[in-house]
Amino acid sequence: ARQYAKQGVPTALRAGIWRCALGLRPSGAIAGESAHFRWLLSEGQRIDLITDDLFEMDVQFIADDDRYFVFEDMLRDCVGAFSRDAQVLRGSDVLPHQPLVGHHGEGQAPGTAVPPCGVQPFRGFCNYLAPLCFLYHDAPTCYGVARALWCRFWCRLNAVRGRPGTLLPLCKLFEDLVLQGAPDAFARLVALGVSPLSIVMPWIQFGFVGFLEPDQILLLWDRIIGFQSLHLLPVLAASIIMFRSHNILKVSQLYESKSIILLLLCSGGSRGSNR
Repeated sequence: ARQYAKQGVPTALRAGIWRCALGLRPSGAIAGESAHFRWLLSEGQRIDLITDDLFEMDVQFIADDDRYFVFEDMLRDCVGAFSRDAQVLRGSDVLPHQPLVGHHGEGQAPGTAVPPCGVQPFRGFCNYLAPLCFLYHDAPTCYGVARALWCRFWCRLNAVRGRPGTLLPLCKLFEDLVLQGAPDAFARLVALGVSPLSIVMPWIQFGFVGFLEPDQILLLWDRIIGFQSLHLLPVLAASIIMFRSHNILKVSQLYESKSIILLLLCSGGSRGSNR
């Protein structure tokens, strides 16, 4: 399945191929997955956590996007289940931060991470789930894929350290590629007081959600799953800068803002905003 995904997966086959490549049953959530998902939701209803409102704010934020607002209820359920899932903490390839340990209250053991997933809510978390709603129409199946992607890939994009495949080395790869391929454009941006990395950091960190259209995002994620690598993100970001280098070189006035430069980069491409 991973070898097949390297070339891009047809829309009709993508849902099953992704689950197979991630070690899940291709046809959908098994009874155990569905039961576990329902239990996670019941835990969320049983005990309120201080982080719940912050996760809800992120759901509301992406629900304002006209591409994803129809999935608000499914996103809310998946995010709620994620926040209560201790398997996320145990299964993540790398921890973005040390989990905060506390006591939930009655019925919860002291020393349990808050939230149990070990991930503190942050703006943009729902970006990792929203495109999946185009593939999976029931929440347990969608959640299983979302958790697998987080534990294998997305957790690395929120870990600030020098380990290969995490955010800092990926950002360095982007800068190295642009300095080699479009040094004049890089220098022009710096001269204008705009760090090239400040433009593309959200693209890399959130897998281009918010910049590319959903169908393009899914094609990109095909390759990430197929190659089992996040290096495609800085490579694509650098390619966009290089492709639009002639636009960047036309920006000559210091008062021209970063938003104008973003419009030049996006012209002729996605209408998506840079989150």
